[in-house]
Amino acid sequence: MRVAHYSYASETWKYLNAKRYCTVGGRLRIIPEKPGRPASIVRSSKGWKIKAALDLLKPTPEFFGQGDPVPLIDIWPGLNTFLPSHLRQCRLISCERILIIDQETECVFHAPDIYLVGTVDDDEKRKLELVASELELSLNNRQFELIVKRRTSYEVKERRAEIRLCSTDAERLRAAVGEEELRSGLPSSLLAVLENDGTSLTGTEIAETAIVMYQTDALKQYRRTLKHFDPPTKWAGSSRAVEFVQSLGFSAKWAGERNAKRDPFLEVEGPFLLPNLHG
Repeated sequence: MRVAHYSYASETWKYLNAKRYCTVGGRLRIIPEKPGRPASIVRSSKGWKIKAALDLLKPTPEFFGQGDPVPLIDIWPGLNTFLPSHLRQCRLISCERILIIDQETECVFHAPDIYLVGTVDDDEKRKLELVASELELSLNNRQFELIVKRRTSYEVKERRAEIRLCSTDAERLRAAVGEEELRSGLPSSLLAVLENDGTSLTGTEIAETAIVMYQTDALKQYRRTLKHFDPPTKWAGSSRAVEFVQSLGFSAKWAGERNAKRDPFLEVEGPFLLPNLHG
């Protein structure tokens, strides 16, 4: 059973949640506004200080059934253009339920991440609009539509298509990463052993060695060299990671595996009743 705790901050936030602020003649005035989220608009040279003070009154949201965090720009790459620098690392976390002072809400920004009820696949454009509103991003309907379409530039598509033409994973890896970068990512001691007879490994052989060493994590291992292919920032089997590796001709397993979630509790059997050792 959850017990609701009264606090001055929580009750004050309920009141402030239906207002907005501005300064008139150097004085702070509260202007009625429709219920929802506070606009906290302060028109003064010290407005940011007032807003920061009001933000301290926000109650802590309660999250239920949280999923794995996924970078926003992995879900909507086109959103990166509109995100201010302090939000570039923001992640989206899907939840089954969000409560703020016993009230249900669909979306909330709880720094540094944003939380959303349901999945992005459920009416994606509307979910994007909720996220943009919560992050105070000014986007029009046309911009929302373009972001949802996740358009990849023609140049990136062409580069990816060239990699798909390779016949083996080793050749694809060599073409995508490059021989020198592959070599620099392998232990020098290993290369010394493989080339102890004085002969140098070919580019494909180096790629094969990288696959033996890193298995299907090889692309992730060399992700910093793949920037011109527009790679995801999160791998771990994310939908964008799967889409990316398949666009290069690799199978989905090269995108990594999702982190296995632990059960909230574990049931174990108690001690067995053993007979007395002596009668």
